[in-house]
Amino acid sequence: MKEEEYQEKDEKQQHRDYFREYFTLALVLRGEVNCLEKIKNHIIVNYVDASRVKLIKPTYAKERLFIVREAEWHAYRRYRSTGPELVGEPEHFYFACVLRGETRDLEEIKKHIIQYGPGLVELVESIYSKGKLFIVRGQ
Repeated sequence: MKEEEYQEKDEKQQHRDYFREYFTLALVLRGEVNCLEKIKNHIIVNYVDASRVKLIKPTYAKERLFIVREAEWHAYRRYRSTGPELVGEPEHFYFACVLRGETRDLEEIKKHIIQYGPGLVELVESIYSKGKLFIVRGQ
């Protein structure tokens, strides 16, 4: 086997392995409660119940939700005691969750959210990480 063919196969394998690797994805969405609930149910029915993704701590709130990494947790706690109050529009809620699974499944979920309905649900924030992610409330 030529060196070039070997290298090409190795790159293809790395690409496949990347999509099999497990990551944590945290999402913060903003929209009407019924739309957020439909997205959560879609994730549960198509991914959690099929054991493709773990759903960790789904949270609803009227106040702004944020994603912080483990290293940022202490800074957030200091900010929380002194930061400004952030409140969304009365008819809109925030929904946030942490998902753990293979990259391809997490990408499918994110794509579903983006295509859900422009103007109905806003993907406020999303972060991929190999480490822990936390959902925290604004004041």
